[in-house]
Amino acid sequence: MMGRVPGRCVWRSVLLVALSVSVSCAQAPEWQPNQPEASVGMIAQPPGNPFGPFYIEVTSTLAGAPWEVALVNAPAVPLSLGGIPLSDGQVVNLNFMFGPPDLLWNGFQGPGIPSYLAIVVPNLAPMNGHLSAQMAVIDPSTRSGIRLSQAIYMFGMPTCVHPWCPG
Repeated sequence: MMGRVPGRCVWRSVLLVALSVSVSCAQAPEWQPNQPEASVGMIAQPPGNPFGPFYIEVTSTLAGAPWEVALVNAPAVPLSLGGIPLSDGQVVNLNFMFGPPDLLWNGFQGPGIPSYLAIVVPNLAPMNGHLSAQMAVIDPSTRSGIRLSQAIYMFGMPTCVHPWCPG
């Protein structure tokens, strides 16, 4: 029995039990990496030349599957700044704030993806602004039904080659 005694403090013991529960969740990455089923990259020729010519290389282990490349006139974005997570942990890193994307094959309507394809882009100099692209390949074995590549980002600035150009 606890009571008060004049001039004395009474302490009660309190037993605190901390219960620690650990939940393991797969968190989507900020940037979608390339994967064997969907991979896209850029190679400048000669190396270090910012205006081209350059190659966009597309590879996939799902040769023959339907595929699409979405292009937007904006920089690519990480998950935390507007990227879109898919149900299987992949991330769409395209920025749709400036409008819908342009699609290379009008919504997976083109030929099946080859295992390797190199697209030659002769020059970036005429391009003025941002261009981001990301590839998707249909894969029914995934929860989302697609495999995504990394996003690639290109930035072009107008160039002046006339003798009267400043600087």
